Amino acid sequence: MAIIRNQKIKLDKKDYFRGLLTDTAPNDVPIIFSNEGFYVNSHRANTENGDRLNKIVSSIYANHIDPTLNKLNNGSEALQKKLKYSSPFKYKIIKNEYSLRTLSLTHPRTQLNLAEFYRDHSPEINYLCSKSNFSVRAPVKVGNSFTVNRTRKISSEDYKNIDIDTLESELYKKSASSFFTYRGYTRLYKIYNSERFVQLEKKYNQMWLLDIANCFDSIYTHSISWAVKDKQFIKDHVTYSSQVCQKMDTIMQRSNNNETNGICIGAEFSRVFSEIIFQKIDKNIEEFLDIKMGLKHEIDYEVIRYVDDYMIFASSEKVAKSVYKAISDSLNEYNLYLSDSKTHKYSRPFCTEKSALVVGLNMVLNELESSLFEVQYFNKQRQLFPKKIYRKFGFKNNFIDKVKKLCIENKSDYSLPSNFLISVFNKRINEVILHYRAYMKNISQKALKEDKNLEQEVHDRVLVFRDALELLLNLTLFFYSVKPSLSASNKVSQSIIKIDRFVSAEMPEHLAFMRSFIMASISENLYFSHEDSYREGFTHIEQLNILLATSEFNDNYLVSADLIQQMINKNEEPSYFEIVSLLYYCKGHEQYKEIVSRLEKSSLQKVLRADLSKDSEAIHLFLDLMCCPYISKEVRQALLGIERQTNTELMDLSNTNDDYSNECVLAELLKTYWFVKWSSLDLYELLARKELNPVY
Repeated sequence: MAIIRNQKIKLDKKDYFRGLLTDTAPNDVPIIFSNEGFYVNSHRANTENGDRLNKIVSSIYANHIDPTLNKLNNGSEALQKKLKYSSPFKYKIIKNEYSLRTLSLTHPRTQLNLAEFYRDHSPEINYLCSKSNFSVRAPVKVGNSFTVNRTRKISSEDYKNIDIDTLESELYKKSASSFFTYRGYTRLYKIYNSERFVQLEKKYNQMWLLDIANCFDSIYTHSISWAVKDKQFIKDHVTYSSQVCQKMDTIMQRSNNNETNGICIGAEFSRVFSEIIFQKIDKNIEEFLDIKMGLKHEIDYEVIRYVDDYMIFASSEKVAKSVYKAISDSLNEYNLYLSDSKTHKYSRPFCTEKSALVVGLNMVLNELESSLFEVQYFNKQRQLFPKKIYRKFGFKNNFIDKVKKLCIENKSDYSLPSNFLISVFNKRINEVILHYRAYMKNISQKALKEDKNLEQEVHDRVLVFRDALELLLNLTLFFYSVKPSLSASNKVSQSIIKIDRFVSAEMPEHLAFMRSFIMASISENLYFSHEDSYREGFTHIEQLNILLATSEFNDNYLVSADLIQQMINKNEEPSYFEIVSLLYYCKGHEQYKEIVSRLEKSSLQKVLRADLSKDSEAIHLFLDLMCCPYISKEVRQALLGIERQTNTELMDLSNTNDDYSNECVLAELLKTYWFVKWSSLDLYELLARKELNPVY
C-alpha cells in the first residue's frame, strides 16, 4: 500500500517571483485560474534564452508588465510606465446570507511591483511584523522550506533550481508555501483547538470576541507611515527613514486607482500591509493599558489578534471592559471601528455557539463512520474499509436529520455545518480511495481463506466500495446545495474529480453510473439562479467551479447550451472569470458554437474599449485569449493586431524576420499560457497546490 511520508523540501529564497504564486492574487477565484503561467513567463522574460517563443513572450511582457525590459524604451520613462497606477478587476462573491464581499484582482504590472517590493524589503516587513504581543498570524522570515505529504519520494534537488525547461514541472513546490514563513496559526479555528486556549480558560474567566467593521475597506493607505515612522531599524537599513512606508503606500494606492481610502482585498499582500498597521495598534493598546490603567499583559489580561479578529481574555468583566475600550480607541485613531453586532461576551466555560456545534458534528460524524467503515491499521496508519450499506437513502437521510437537529439546538443555519462537513467528507473520500488496493487485497485473502467464490466476492465488494463513494459524494453535494460557498465549491470540485478519475482507472465498468449520478446531482445547482445573480459585479464562481469539475467527462455528459446561455444572461456582459471559465468548458464542442461566438464578441469589445496599461480585467482577458485554442483564428489575429500597435519589440522582430509573421506568432503563443492553462491542465493538482497556500 501507499505510505504517506512527510518530506521537508528546500526552496530558493532568491526566487522573488515566487511571490506571484502565493501573495499577489486572490485565492477566491475559479478553479482554472492561477498565476502559474505569469510566474513562468516572468522567468522567461528575464532570461537570455533566444528562442522564438521566449522572444515573443518577453516582448509582450515588456509591453504590458515590465517596460524596463524593453531596450528600445527610455529608462526613466519606462520606469514611470512600470509604476503607473491601474484599476483592479473588482468582483463580488457571496459573503453571507445578505452581503457580498468585493475582491480585487490587481493588474499584472502591479503584482510584479509587489513581488519586487518583497525582494527589496522583506527584512523590513518581518521586523515591522514582530512588534505585537497580540498577533498570532504574522510573517517572520522569507520561507526557505516546506513540508509536503506525498506517497512518492521527491528529490530535494528538484526543488532548488530555476530553469525554464523545468519550471512548469516544479510548480507544485513553488506554490506549496507562502512567500513568508508565518508564526502562530494558519486558520482562526485552530486557536480554539490549541493547548494555549485550554490554558487561557484555566487562567481567565472572561472571553470577549471582537470584530472590526469593514476592515480592509476602511484602511487608509497613508496610515502605514504612522505605523513605522521614527523607527531605528528603518533608519539603519534604508537610505531614508520614510522610504519603505512611502513605497508601500504608493504601491497600494497605484494598485487601486490612486485611492488612499481602502485597499484591494483578497491577496495575501493586503493582509501583510494591514498586519504592519495592526502591529503598531497592538503596541499602542498594550502600552496604554500598562501606563494609564496599570494592567499587565499576561497577568491581568491577554489579547489574541488573528488578522482583524480580537479575542480578550480577562480576570474580570471590569478588566475586559477596560481592554475593550483601549482596543476601540486605538483602532479609532486609524479610522477603524469595532462592530457592535459582532461583539460576543462569554464567561467560563468558554464554549461559543460554533464550538458547541462542532462538538456535536464530530459526534454524529463518528457515528456515521463507525456504521460506514471498518477501521484497520497498517504500519500505524489508519485504513478505512467500506461496509455494505443496505438502505442508502435512509442512511443518508438519518445523518442529515441529526445535523438538522444540531442546527436547531444551537440556533444555527447550515453555514458552519456545510463547510465543516464538506471538508471532512473530502478528506474521507481521499482516504478511502488511497486504501482501495489494500481493501481489495484484504477481500481476496478473506475469500481464499473462507473458500468463497473469488470473482463473485470481488464483484460484490467493488459495489460496496462504489456505494460508499456515492454516499459520501451525495452527502457532500447535499450540504453544498443548501449553503453554497466558494471554499466549499473547491472541495466539492476536488471530490468530483478525484472520484471520477479513480472510478475511471480502477472500476471503469461503473464510470457511466458514477458520472450520471454526479450530473443528476449537480444539475439542480447549475440551473439554480441565485438571488444575488443580478447584483452588479456579482460572479457566481461557485457555480462555475462545479461546472468546470465535470469538464473531464466525455461528450455524453455535457450540460445543455441553454444552461450556458442562462449563466451568461444573468449579467449584461460576462466578466473575465465567466468568459475564460465558459470557454474552457465549451472547448471546441459544436453545440456551444453560438455561445463561443458571443463570448468572443464580448471579449473583443471589452479589450477594445479599455486601456490595457490600466485595466486589470482587460489585460488578464487579453493575455489569456491570445493563447486560447478554443476561439476563432480571426479573433486571435485581431488581438495580435492590437498587440502589434504598441509592441515595438515585436514590430522590430517582424520587420527583420519572417519567423515572426502573424501565423508564426499565433502558433507559438499556443505553446504557453498566462492565467488559464488551456491545454493539459491537471485540475486536481492545481486545486491541491492552491490548498497548500495558507489563507485566513
